[in-house]
Amino acid sequence: SEFAGTAREFQEALQVNPYARADFAEVIRVALEMPVDEQRRRMTRMKAQVIEHNVYGWAASLITEMAQTVNVPLGELTIPPNFLTGRMTAEKVRV
Repeated sequence: SEFAGTAREFQEALQVNPYARADFAEVIRVALEMPVDEQRRRMTRMKAQVIEHNVYGWAASLITEMAQTVNVPLGELTIPPNFLTGRMTAEKVRV
């Protein structure tokens, strides 16, 4: 879908407005008739995008930006290790 957040990241993907039936049908036709070499080229580029821009890189970038915002050296950043489980005991975590 052209409305999905990943639409910007996956320029090689066939994108469509899922609410426009005629457009949706056309994109399916294009996909079915696409040469195998083009399918491989597109998929290779999208896989590379996923490998390069994964959740670990995103998390590291987010934590780095937050630490810089409050001027905390990354080695001294305190993170609640189990904050998703409800245990909010803070411990020093090496980042």
